[in-house]
Amino acid sequence: MVTTGLALSYRVEVATAGKAMLGLGLLLTLAASYVAFAHPRRFPLLLVAYLPYNARFPINVGGSTTFNLTNVLLLMGVVAMLSARPRQRRPFGGMEYLLLAFLGFGFLAFLTTVFAQYNQGVQLELFRFKRWLTPFLIFFLVRRVAEDRGDLLDMVVAVLWTSTLVGALTWHDGRESGRSSLDKSRVGAVLGQANTMGAFLVYYSLPALALFIRTKHRATRVLCLAGFLVMVRGMLYTISRGAYVALAAGAAVILLLRSPLLLVVTVAAALAAPEYAPVLVPSSVMKRLNVTNKGDSLDTDLRDNLDKSSQQRLILWDGGIRMIRAHPLGGVGLGRFGQVVRGYTAGELSEKDPSDAHNAYVKVAAEMGIPAFLTMVSLLMWIGWVSVALYFRRTHLFDRALALALVGSLTGLTVSCLFGSRFTDENLMSQFWVLVGSVRVLGYLPAASARAGRPA
Repeated sequence: MVTTGLALSYRVEVATAGKAMLGLGLLLTLAASYVAFAHPRRFPLLLVAYLPYNARFPINVGGSTTFNLTNVLLLMGVVAMLSARPRQRRPFGGMEYLLLAFLGFGFLAFLTTVFAQYNQGVQLELFRFKRWLTPFLIFFLVRRVAEDRGDLLDMVVAVLWTSTLVGALTWHDGRESGRSSLDKSRVGAVLGQANTMGAFLVYYSLPALALFIRTKHRATRVLCLAGFLVMVRGMLYTISRGAYVALAAGAAVILLLRSPLLLVVTVAAALAAPEYAPVLVPSSVMKRLNVTNKGDSLDTDLRDNLDKSSQQRLILWDGGIRMIRAHPLGGVGLGRFGQVVRGYTAGELSEKDPSDAHNAYVKVAAEMGIPAFLTMVSLLMWIGWVSVALYFRRTHLFDRALALALVGSLTGLTVSCLFGSRFTDENLMSQFWVLVGSVRVLGYLPAASARAGRPA
């Protein structure tokens, strides 16, 4: 009900600070307060429903950027964690310690930023650090409050339903766009930025694909396939090359784990589609892929056949590498890449050119240091290992489907981060950490024919 109401509000363009949205925010606050005390295991569903819309509908109280609905929900999330009483003790394992280490590096990088600015704008930096921290806190929330497979199933359904609605809204916005040019026809929809929107739909369409090919119930498969197709169609309107590659990689891994023969058949069909069934391949996709090879040289030292956007990314990555070499241990500070990168690019970028790293790995290493980068990579590898191990060890269909869903989403994330700085965006990454937390809880639950033990 919450996420559908938010989707309808976006569709009819309800005023962000209007009475209707404030009323919806009040109802959600009251619901969160009740659920946090009475049914803490249901609390993550409210976060899943709202966070994709928090940039579009921040619902600030009295014009305050601090007292907004996201912060209220996070506060109630802490209450839910304190109210929850899991049936089984869940000791920390390697994943939790790696995540805590990464959070420690993030805090040190936050302090570096504060000191670099001579303690000016501390409140703003605290707000940014809270946004950076939110997705990881949701992992610990899910890990604490979820009790059984029923809770995990509810979360998966909430993620898929919310993401499908977001995909439908993106599809609608794409159909309504003027398309006067390729760049102007790109759709940011709910998240407001086309590349981020494309990444969101990749991360959460892949779990729908995994459930489609792994579950047996016919109605469930039909619904999951429908959700996957809606999200993919919406993603195509973002015209994001990184999203295309990430979707292909994630789908390939899912199909490989399900059946290598299925992967071969799918790849053959995909390669043959542009030649024998061009109607299945949107023209915008081909144009976006072909534009990479158009000459619009920005720097004679770069390849002349790259488009301007690709050249800018190469310049930013080169500047990021120089930044890493200059600050290998502590980085330049959390969120400071865009502020200082022009000092490392030898004047090749103007003030109007983008300054985002366009690569999460470069951004983390440059802002937080090489140790933080190594911790991040180790964390992603650990999540992948845990998910694949559960997939092959368990026989319960839901266990295998959920593990495969996370493998697909993780693959899409890992590839997407090569083309964008999207590892800590709260309205993009929160649902991913809900999936990670769900799989982590699954590791503590007994297998279909085995007693409970330590997490997988």
